[in-house]
Amino acid sequence: MIRRWQKPSKYLDAKPIGLLGRRNFRILLTSTGLETIGDDVVKSLIPLGAVSVLGANAFEVGIINALGMVAFLVIGVPAGTWVDQLPKRKVMITADLIRCLTVMLVVVTFAADVLNLWHLMGAIVVLSFADVFYSTASSTILPKLVKSHQLSDATAKILSVDTVLGMLGPMLASLLTKLFGIFFALIAAPVSYVLSALASYKLPSEVDTRISISNGPDSHKASLAGATSSGLRFTVANPYIRPLFLSNMLVNSAAIFGGSAQVVFALTILHVSPGMLAMVGSVAALGALVGSMVAETILRNVGIGRTRILASLASAPFVLVVPFSEALGIAPFAALAISGFGWSLCTALNVVAGAGIIPRLTPPDMLGRVSANVRVFTLGVMPLASIAGGSVANAFGLEQALYGWAALGCAAAIPVLFSPIRKWKVFPEALDVNLGTVVDAEFKAQSN
Repeated sequence: MIRRWQKPSKYLDAKPIGLLGRRNFRILLTSTGLETIGDDVVKSLIPLGAVSVLGANAFEVGIINALGMVAFLVIGVPAGTWVDQLPKRKVMITADLIRCLTVMLVVVTFAADVLNLWHLMGAIVVLSFADVFYSTASSTILPKLVKSHQLSDATAKILSVDTVLGMLGPMLASLLTKLFGIFFALIAAPVSYVLSALASYKLPSEVDTRISISNGPDSHKASLAGATSSGLRFTVANPYIRPLFLSNMLVNSAAIFGGSAQVVFALTILHVSPGMLAMVGSVAALGALVGSMVAETILRNVGIGRTRILASLASAPFVLVVPFSEALGIAPFAALAISGFGWSLCTALNVVAGAGIIPRLTPPDMLGRVSANVRVFTLGVMPLASIAGGSVANAFGLEQALYGWAALGCAAAIPVLFSPIRKWKVFPEALDVNLGTVVDAEFKAQSN
Protein backbone atom coordinates (compact mmCIF):
# COMPACT_ATOMS: atom_id res chain seq x y z
CA MET A 1 0.00 0.00 0.00
CA ILE A 2 1.30 3.50 -0.79
CA ARG A 3 2.08 5.37 2.39
CA ARG A 4 0.49 8.78 2.68
CA TRP A 5 2.38 11.51 4.46
CA GLN A 6 1.47 15.13 4.99
CA LYS A 7 4.04 17.79 5.67
CA PRO A 8 3.86 19.12 9.25
CA SER A 9 2.37 22.60 9.52
CA LYS A 10 5.59 24.12 10.87
CA TYR A 11 7.18 23.43 7.48
CA LEU A 12 4.45 24.93 5.32
CA ASP A 13 6.43 28.11 4.78
CA ALA A 14 9.67 26.27 4.06
CA LYS A 15 11.38 27.02 0.76
CA PRO A 16 10.48 24.35 -1.83
CA ILE A 17 13.24 21.96 -2.75
CA GLY A 18 14.34 22.21 -6.38
CA LEU A 19 14.78 19.07 -8.45
CA LEU A 20 18.57 19.10 -8.45
CA GLY A 21 18.44 19.81 -4.73
CA ARG A 22 16.79 16.43 -4.19
CA ARG A 23 19.49 13.86 -3.56
CA ASN A 24 17.32 10.92 -4.59
CA PHE A 25 16.47 12.51 -7.94
CA ARG A 26 20.17 13.12 -8.58
CA ILE A 27 20.85 9.45 -7.83
CA LEU A 28 18.20 8.33 -10.34
CA LEU A 29 19.56 10.82 -12.88
CA THR A 30 23.03 9.36 -12.38
CA SER A 31 21.83 5.77 -12.70
CA THR A 32 19.87 6.38 -15.91
CA GLY A 33 22.69 8.48 -17.35
CA LEU A 34 25.30 5.79 -16.79
CA GLU A 35 22.92 3.19 -18.20
CA THR A 36 22.52 5.37 -21.29
CA ILE A 37 26.29 5.45 -21.85
CA GLY A 38 26.42 1.65 -21.75
CA ASP A 39 23.51 1.34 -24.15
CA ASP A 40 25.00 3.85 -26.59
CA VAL A 41 28.38 2.09 -26.61
CA VAL A 42 26.68 -1.24 -27.35
CA LYS A 43 24.42 0.21 -30.04
CA SER A 44 27.35 1.94 -31.72
CA LEU A 45 29.83 -0.94 -31.69
CA ILE A 46 27.90 -4.19 -32.11
CA PRO A 47 26.51 -3.46 -35.62
CA LEU A 48 29.92 -2.13 -36.63
CA GLY A 49 31.66 -5.22 -35.28
CA ALA A 50 29.11 -7.50 -36.92
CA VAL A 51 29.94 -6.04 -40.35
CA SER A 52 33.65 -5.31 -40.18
CA VAL A 53 34.79 -8.24 -38.02
CA LEU A 54 32.20 -11.00 -38.47
CA GLY A 55 31.29 -10.18 -42.08
CA ALA A 56 27.55 -9.60 -41.56
CA ASN A 57 25.55 -8.40 -44.55
CA ALA A 58 22.84 -5.72 -44.57
CA PHE A 59 20.06 -8.25 -43.93
CA GLU A 60 21.88 -9.70 -40.91
CA VAL A 61 22.49 -6.23 -39.49
CA GLY A 62 18.78 -5.57 -39.92
CA ILE A 63 18.05 -8.72 -37.92
CA ILE A 64 20.40 -7.57 -35.17
CA ASN A 65 18.66 -4.18 -35.01
CA ALA A 66 15.24 -5.84 -34.92
CA LEU A 67 16.31 -8.18 -32.10
CA GLY A 68 17.20 -5.12 -30.07
CA MET A 69 13.47 -4.30 -29.97
CA VAL A 70 12.06 -7.80 -29.74
CA ALA A 71 11.63 -7.88 -25.96
CA PHE A 72 9.22 -4.95 -26.02
CA LEU A 73 6.94 -6.97 -28.30
CA VAL A 74 7.37 -10.31 -26.52
CA ILE A 75 7.21 -9.36 -22.82
CA GLY A 76 6.48 -5.63 -22.83
CA VAL A 77 2.95 -6.03 -21.47
CA PRO A 78 3.50 -8.68 -18.76
CA ALA A 79 6.79 -7.06 -17.73
CA GLY A 80 4.83 -4.14 -16.32
CA THR A 81 2.78 -6.51 -14.16
CA TRP A 82 5.90 -8.25 -12.88
CA VAL A 83 7.66 -4.97 -12.10
CA ASP A 84 4.63 -3.76 -10.13
CA GLN A 85 5.11 -6.76 -7.82
CA LEU A 86 8.91 -6.56 -7.52
CA PRO A 87 11.26 -4.24 -5.61
CA LYS A 88 12.16 -1.61 -8.18
CA ARG A 89 15.78 -1.07 -7.11
CA LYS A 90 16.54 -4.78 -7.33
CA VAL A 91 14.98 -4.93 -10.81
CA MET A 92 17.19 -2.06 -12.02
CA ILE A 93 20.32 -3.47 -10.39
CA THR A 94 19.68 -6.98 -11.71
CA ALA A 95 19.03 -5.68 -15.23
CA ASP A 96 22.29 -3.71 -15.15
CA LEU A 97 24.31 -6.69 -13.90
CA ILE A 98 22.78 -9.04 -16.49
CA ARG A 99 23.77 -6.63 -19.24
CA CYS A 100 27.24 -6.26 -17.75
CA LEU A 101 27.80 -10.02 -17.78
CA THR A 102 26.31 -10.39 -21.26
CA VAL A 103 28.60 -7.80 -22.84
CA MET A 104 31.58 -9.22 -20.95
CA LEU A 105 30.74 -12.63 -22.40
CA VAL A 106 30.82 -11.14 -25.91
CA VAL A 107 34.27 -9.68 -25.22
CA VAL A 108 35.57 -12.95 -23.76
CA THR A 109 34.26 -15.09 -26.65
CA PHE A 110 35.84 -12.68 -29.11
CA ALA A 111 39.16 -12.86 -27.24
CA ALA A 112 38.89 -16.67 -27.36
CA ASP A 113 38.28 -16.43 -31.13
CA VAL A 114 34.94 -18.29 -30.93
CA LEU A 115 32.52 -15.36 -31.37
CA ASN A 116 30.05 -15.65 -34.27
CA LEU A 117 26.88 -13.91 -35.41
CA TRP A 118 24.63 -16.35 -33.53
CA HIS A 119 26.41 -15.48 -30.27
CA LEU A 120 26.02 -11.79 -31.05
CA MET A 121 22.31 -12.13 -31.83
CA GLY A 122 21.75 -14.08 -28.62
CA ALA A 123 23.51 -11.35 -26.64
CA ILE A 124 21.35 -8.68 -28.26
CA VAL A 125 18.19 -10.56 -27.24
CA VAL A 126 19.36 -10.79 -23.60
CA LEU A 127 20.24 -7.08 -23.59
CA SER A 128 16.83 -6.27 -25.05
CA PHE A 129 14.98 -8.19 -22.33
CA ALA A 130 17.04 -6.59 -19.57
CA ASP A 131 16.39 -3.15 -21.05
CA VAL A 132 12.61 -3.70 -20.83
CA PHE A 133 12.82 -4.38 -17.10
CA TYR A 134 15.24 -1.53 -16.35
CA SER A 135 13.27 1.08 -18.28
CA THR A 136 9.94 -0.05 -16.79
CA ALA A 137 11.27 -0.01 -13.22
CA SER A 138 13.03 3.36 -13.58
CA SER A 139 9.91 4.99 -15.04
CA THR A 140 7.82 3.86 -12.05
CA ILE A 141 10.40 5.18 -9.56
CA LEU A 142 10.48 8.76 -10.83
CA PRO A 143 6.96 9.70 -9.60
CA LYS A 144 8.00 8.52 -6.12
CA LEU A 145 10.97 10.87 -5.97
CA VAL A 146 9.46 14.17 -7.15
CA LYS A 147 6.21 16.00 -6.65
CA SER A 148 3.49 15.57 -9.28
CA HIS A 149 3.89 19.09 -10.67
CA GLN A 150 7.65 18.51 -11.10
CA LEU A 151 7.35 15.45 -13.32
CA SER A 152 7.58 17.28 -16.64
CA ASP A 153 10.60 19.29 -15.48
CA ALA A 154 12.20 16.11 -14.11
CA THR A 155 11.66 14.35 -17.43
CA ALA A 156 13.14 17.34 -19.29
CA LYS A 157 16.28 17.17 -17.15
CA ILE A 158 16.61 13.42 -17.68
CA LEU A 159 16.14 13.94 -21.42
CA SER A 160 18.81 16.67 -21.42
CA VAL A 161 21.31 14.44 -19.64
CA ASP A 162 20.50 11.47 -21.89
CA THR A 163 20.88 13.65 -24.97
CA VAL A 164 24.29 14.95 -23.89
CA LEU A 165 25.41 11.43 -23.06
CA GLY A 166 23.92 10.28 -26.36
CA MET A 167 26.48 12.50 -28.05
CA LEU A 168 29.34 11.43 -25.78
CA GLY A 169 28.62 7.67 -25.94
CA PRO A 170 29.40 7.24 -29.66
CA MET A 171 32.45 9.53 -29.29
CA LEU A 172 33.74 7.35 -26.45
CA ALA A 173 33.07 4.24 -28.50
CA SER A 174 34.98 5.71 -31.46
CA LEU A 175 37.97 6.63 -29.29
CA LEU A 176 38.14 3.23 -27.60
CA THR A 177 37.80 1.48 -30.96
CA LYS A 178 40.86 3.28 -32.27
CA LEU A 179 42.81 2.31 -29.14
CA PHE A 180 41.69 -1.28 -28.56
CA GLY A 181 39.58 -2.46 -31.51
CA ILE A 182 35.82 -2.79 -31.81
CA PHE A 183 34.99 -5.69 -29.51
CA PHE A 184 37.55 -4.86 -26.82
CA ALA A 185 36.14 -1.31 -26.80
CA LEU A 186 32.85 -2.82 -25.63
CA ILE A 187 34.38 -3.10 -22.14
CA ALA A 188 33.19 0.47 -21.53
CA ALA A 189 29.60 -0.79 -21.45
CA PRO A 190 30.00 -3.23 -18.52
CA VAL A 191 31.79 -0.50 -16.55
CA SER A 192 28.85 1.86 -17.16
CA TYR A 193 26.30 -0.79 -16.19
CA VAL A 194 28.10 -1.59 -12.92
CA LEU A 195 28.30 2.10 -11.99
CA SER A 196 24.60 2.46 -12.84
CA ALA A 197 23.80 -0.48 -10.54
CA LEU A 198 25.81 1.09 -7.72
CA ALA A 199 23.89 4.34 -8.14
CA SER A 200 20.55 2.48 -8.09
CA TYR A 201 21.59 0.75 -4.86
CA LYS A 202 21.69 4.17 -3.16
CA LEU A 203 18.03 4.92 -3.96
CA PRO A 204 15.75 4.98 -0.88
CA SER A 205 13.98 1.79 0.15
CA GLU A 206 10.59 3.53 -0.16
CA VAL A 207 10.75 3.21 -3.95
CA ASP A 208 10.43 -0.56 -3.55
CA THR A 209 6.69 -0.36 -2.83
CA ARG A 210 5.10 -3.53 -4.21
CA ILE A 211 1.56 -4.71 -4.85
CA SER A 212 0.07 -8.16 -4.45
CA ILE A 213 -2.31 -9.38 -7.12
CA SER A 214 -2.74 -12.90 -5.78
CA ASN A 215 -5.07 -14.07 -3.02
CA GLY A 216 -3.36 -17.46 -2.77
CA PRO A 217 -0.85 -19.73 -4.44
CA ASP A 218 -3.45 -21.37 -6.67
CA SER A 219 -4.73 -18.05 -7.97
CA HIS A 220 -1.38 -16.56 -8.95
CA LYS A 221 -1.51 -17.33 -12.67
CA ALA A 222 -5.11 -16.17 -12.98
CA SER A 223 -4.30 -13.03 -10.98
CA LEU A 224 -1.27 -12.33 -13.15
CA ALA A 225 -3.31 -12.64 -16.33
CA GLY A 226 -6.10 -10.55 -14.85
CA ALA A 227 -3.76 -7.81 -13.70
CA THR A 228 -2.07 -7.71 -17.10
CA SER A 229 -5.44 -7.53 -18.83
CA SER A 230 -6.76 -4.81 -16.53
CA GLY A 231 -3.62 -2.73 -17.10
CA LEU A 232 -4.01 -3.05 -20.87
CA ARG A 233 -7.71 -2.09 -20.71
CA PHE A 234 -6.92 0.92 -18.54
CA THR A 235 -4.21 2.09 -20.96
CA VAL A 236 -6.37 1.79 -24.07
CA ALA A 237 -9.62 3.07 -22.58
CA ASN A 238 -8.32 6.11 -20.71
CA PRO A 239 -9.38 9.20 -22.73
CA TYR A 240 -6.20 11.09 -21.80
CA ILE A 241 -3.59 8.33 -22.02
CA ARG A 242 -4.85 6.97 -25.36
CA PRO A 243 -4.26 10.15 -27.41
CA LEU A 244 -0.81 10.52 -25.88
CA PHE A 245 0.45 7.09 -26.84
CA LEU A 246 -1.23 7.28 -30.27
CA SER A 247 0.54 10.58 -30.91
CA ASN A 248 3.85 9.13 -29.73
CA MET A 249 3.32 6.08 -31.96
CA LEU A 250 3.00 8.37 -34.98
CA VAL A 251 6.11 10.38 -34.04
CA ASN A 252 8.19 7.20 -33.69
CA SER A 253 6.69 5.70 -36.84
CA ALA A 254 7.48 8.84 -38.81
CA ALA A 255 11.19 8.87 -38.00
CA ILE A 256 11.72 5.16 -38.60
CA PHE A 257 9.53 5.22 -41.74
CA GLY A 258 11.78 7.72 -43.52
CA GLY A 259 15.07 7.38 -41.65
CA SER A 260 16.64 4.76 -43.91
CA ALA A 261 15.42 6.55 -47.03
CA GLN A 262 17.03 9.78 -45.84
CA VAL A 263 20.39 8.05 -45.40
CA VAL A 264 20.26 6.61 -48.92
CA PHE A 265 18.99 9.93 -50.31
CA ALA A 266 21.86 11.80 -48.63
CA LEU A 267 24.52 9.40 -49.93
CA THR A 268 23.25 8.77 -53.46
CA ILE A 269 21.28 11.88 -54.40
CA LEU A 270 22.88 14.66 -52.36
CA HIS A 271 26.33 12.98 -52.49
CA VAL A 272 27.14 13.72 -48.86
CA SER A 273 30.13 11.76 -47.56
CA PRO A 274 29.61 9.16 -44.80
CA GLY A 275 31.77 11.23 -42.44
CA MET A 276 29.68 14.35 -42.96
CA LEU A 277 26.50 12.31 -42.61
CA ALA A 278 27.72 11.01 -39.25
CA MET A 279 28.10 14.60 -38.08
CA VAL A 280 24.40 15.16 -38.76
CA GLY A 281 23.65 12.85 -35.83
CA SER A 282 25.51 15.17 -33.47
CA VAL A 283 23.61 18.18 -34.81
CA ALA A 284 20.33 16.29 -34.31
CA ALA A 285 21.33 15.45 -30.73
CA LEU A 286 22.02 19.14 -30.18
CA GLY A 287 18.49 19.90 -31.37
CA ALA A 288 17.07 17.47 -28.82
CA LEU A 289 19.18 19.08 -26.09
CA VAL A 290 17.99 22.58 -26.99
CA GLY A 291 14.39 21.36 -27.13
CA SER A 292 14.59 19.80 -23.68
CA MET A 293 16.15 22.99 -22.27
CA VAL A 294 13.52 25.39 -23.63
CA ALA A 295 10.53 23.06 -23.21
CA GLU A 296 9.51 24.21 -19.74
CA THR A 297 9.51 27.88 -20.80
CA ILE A 298 7.43 27.10 -23.88
CA LEU A 299 5.00 24.99 -21.86
CA ARG A 300 4.44 27.82 -19.36
CA ASN A 301 3.61 30.25 -22.17
CA VAL A 302 1.87 28.03 -24.72
CA GLY A 303 0.40 25.20 -22.65
CA ILE A 304 0.56 21.42 -22.87
CA GLY A 305 -2.02 20.85 -25.60
CA ARG A 306 -0.90 23.57 -27.98
CA THR A 307 2.77 22.70 -27.54
CA ARG A 308 2.18 19.10 -28.59
CA ILE A 309 0.02 20.11 -31.56
CA LEU A 310 2.34 22.86 -32.79
CA ALA A 311 5.49 20.76 -32.31
CA SER A 312 4.00 17.97 -34.43
CA LEU A 313 2.91 20.35 -37.19
CA ALA A 314 6.24 22.20 -37.16
CA SER A 315 8.23 18.99 -37.57
CA ALA A 316 7.06 18.42 -41.17
CA PRO A 317 8.74 21.46 -42.78
CA PHE A 318 12.05 20.44 -41.23
CA VAL A 319 11.79 17.00 -42.82
CA LEU A 320 10.91 18.48 -46.21
CA VAL A 321 14.00 20.68 -46.25
CA VAL A 322 15.99 17.64 -47.42
CA PRO A 323 14.04 16.62 -50.55
CA PHE A 324 13.51 20.29 -51.46
CA SER A 325 17.08 21.41 -50.66
CA GLU A 326 18.02 21.99 -54.32
CA ALA A 327 14.87 24.02 -54.99
CA LEU A 328 15.47 26.04 -51.82
CA GLY A 329 19.10 26.63 -52.72
CA ILE A 330 20.38 25.03 -49.50
CA ALA A 331 23.66 23.11 -49.45
CA PRO A 332 23.19 19.35 -48.88
CA PHE A 333 24.92 19.16 -45.50
CA ALA A 334 23.15 22.30 -44.29
CA ALA A 335 19.80 20.84 -45.34
CA LEU A 336 20.45 17.61 -43.45
CA ALA A 337 21.66 19.52 -40.39
CA ILE A 338 18.61 21.81 -40.38
CA SER A 339 16.33 18.83 -40.80
CA GLY A 340 17.97 16.80 -38.02
CA PHE A 341 18.16 19.71 -35.61
CA GLY A 342 14.55 20.81 -36.21
CA TRP A 343 13.03 17.34 -36.08
CA SER A 344 14.85 16.47 -32.85
CA LEU A 345 13.89 19.78 -31.26
CA CYS A 346 10.21 19.23 -32.08
CA THR A 347 10.38 15.65 -30.82
CA ALA A 348 11.91 16.79 -27.54
CA LEU A 349 9.12 19.34 -27.09
CA ASN A 350 6.58 16.57 -27.70
CA VAL A 351 8.24 14.33 -25.14
CA VAL A 352 8.44 16.95 -22.40
CA ALA A 353 4.91 18.23 -23.07
CA GLY A 354 3.62 14.71 -22.46
CA ALA A 355 5.93 13.93 -19.56
CA GLY A 356 4.41 13.37 -16.16
CA ILE A 357 0.86 13.09 -17.47
CA ILE A 358 0.57 9.30 -17.49
CA PRO A 359 1.99 8.83 -13.95
CA ARG A 360 -0.48 11.41 -12.63
CA LEU A 361 -3.41 9.68 -14.34
CA THR A 362 -2.44 6.18 -13.24
CA PRO A 363 -2.98 4.60 -9.81
CA PRO A 364 0.39 3.69 -8.24
CA ASP A 365 -0.39 -0.04 -8.23
CA MET A 366 -0.86 0.02 -12.03
CA LEU A 367 1.97 2.34 -13.08
CA GLY A 368 4.39 -0.45 -14.06
CA ARG A 369 1.79 -2.13 -16.24
CA VAL A 370 0.61 1.07 -17.89
CA SER A 371 4.17 2.29 -18.54
CA ALA A 372 5.06 -1.04 -20.12
CA ASN A 373 1.89 -1.05 -22.23
CA VAL A 374 2.65 2.41 -23.55
CA ARG A 375 6.15 1.28 -24.54
CA VAL A 376 4.74 -1.73 -26.36
CA PHE A 377 2.56 0.57 -28.47
CA THR A 378 5.11 3.33 -29.06
CA LEU A 379 8.15 1.10 -29.66
CA GLY A 380 6.47 -2.02 -31.02
CA VAL A 381 5.21 -0.11 -34.03
CA MET A 382 8.72 0.87 -35.13
CA PRO A 383 9.76 -2.39 -36.85
CA LEU A 384 6.50 -2.34 -38.83
CA ALA A 385 7.02 1.30 -39.80
CA SER A 386 10.57 0.52 -40.88
CA ILE A 387 9.40 -2.25 -43.20
CA ALA A 388 6.63 -0.03 -44.57
CA GLY A 389 9.04 2.86 -45.20
CA GLY A 390 11.51 0.61 -46.98
CA SER A 391 8.74 -0.81 -49.14
CA VAL A 392 7.53 2.66 -50.13
CA ALA A 393 11.08 3.77 -50.96
CA ASN A 394 11.67 0.71 -53.14
CA ALA A 395 8.30 0.87 -54.88
CA PHE A 396 7.79 4.61 -55.32
CA GLY A 397 11.11 6.34 -54.64
CA LEU A 398 13.16 7.83 -51.84
CA GLU A 399 11.46 11.22 -51.95
CA GLN A 400 8.04 9.62 -51.45
CA ALA A 401 9.29 7.92 -48.29
CA LEU A 402 10.48 11.30 -47.01
CA TYR A 403 7.06 12.79 -47.78
CA GLY A 404 5.55 9.94 -45.78
CA TRP A 405 7.83 10.84 -42.86
CA ALA A 406 6.60 14.44 -42.94
CA ALA A 407 2.95 13.35 -43.24
CA LEU A 408 3.20 11.00 -40.25
CA GLY A 409 4.91 13.73 -38.24
CA CYS A 410 2.00 16.07 -38.91
CA ALA A 411 -0.51 13.32 -38.19
CA ALA A 412 0.90 13.04 -34.65
CA ALA A 413 -1.07 16.21 -33.87
CA ILE A 414 -4.42 14.58 -34.70
CA PRO A 415 -4.93 12.37 -31.59
CA VAL A 416 -4.22 15.36 -29.32
CA LEU A 417 -6.29 17.74 -31.45
CA PHE A 418 -9.37 15.54 -31.05
CA SER A 419 -8.94 14.94 -27.32
CA PRO A 420 -9.52 17.00 -24.16
CA ILE A 421 -5.75 17.53 -23.92
CA ARG A 422 -5.85 20.15 -26.68
CA LYS A 423 -7.36 22.64 -24.19
CA TRP A 424 -4.88 21.99 -21.39
CA LYS A 425 -2.70 24.92 -20.38
CA VAL A 426 -1.42 22.91 -17.42
CA PHE A 427 -2.31 19.49 -16.10
CA PRO A 428 -5.72 19.62 -14.33
CA GLU A 429 -5.07 18.89 -10.65
CA ALA A 430 -8.52 17.31 -10.33
CA LEU A 431 -7.33 14.43 -12.55
CA ASP A 432 -4.24 13.68 -10.43
CA VAL A 433 -4.98 10.31 -8.81
CA ASN A 434 -1.66 10.38 -6.94
CA LEU A 435 -1.99 13.79 -5.28
CA GLY A 436 -0.66 13.46 -1.77
CA THR A 437 0.68 9.94 -2.24
CA VAL A 438 4.25 10.64 -3.34
CA VAL A 439 6.76 8.87 -1.15
CA ASP A 440 9.48 11.36 -0.28
CA ALA A 441 11.73 9.91 2.40
CA GLU A 442 14.31 12.64 1.84
CA PHE A 443 11.79 15.40 2.48
CA LYS A 444 10.42 13.48 5.45
CA ALA A 445 13.88 13.23 6.96
CA GLN A 446 14.38 16.97 6.60
CA SER A 447 11.11 17.58 8.39
CA ASN A 448 11.98 15.48 11.45
